[in-house]
Amino acid sequence: MQKLQKELILNASIISAVISAVLAAIGAEIFINNSFFGFGWFIPFMVYFLVLYAFSLIVSFGNFALGQKIRSLGVRLLTFNILGIVLILTAWFFLRDIIILASFSTFILFSLVALIMDQTKNNAHA
Repeated sequence: MQKLQKELILNASIISAVISAVLAAIGAEIFINNSFFGFGWFIPFMVYFLVLYAFSLIVSFGNFALGQKIRSLGVRLLTFNILGIVLILTAWFFLRDIIILASFSTFILFSLVALIMDQTKNNAHA
């Protein structure tokens, strides 16, 4: 349980912020290049960042909830990523924004964090 809490804190703070900032920068550049409005770079970046950060927090808490319900790491990550694919493709079907497809990287990185934390836990017991 303590491992899940550490994973949640890491995902909700550092990983979510970094993913959101990178995707927001990409989204802001795409928006500016395809926009007829006179926006600068900062406003689209902040809008993308806030939306993506909220999304990452929700995904992080979803991953934590799955971790509490499903004890097997493999089953949890498989379920988590399948739900992620369904969620991302559904959102992309309605909104058609490339950043939505790129936000699947959130699921991939959260899965990598879970795998790394599981390996460090196993190595500490060895």
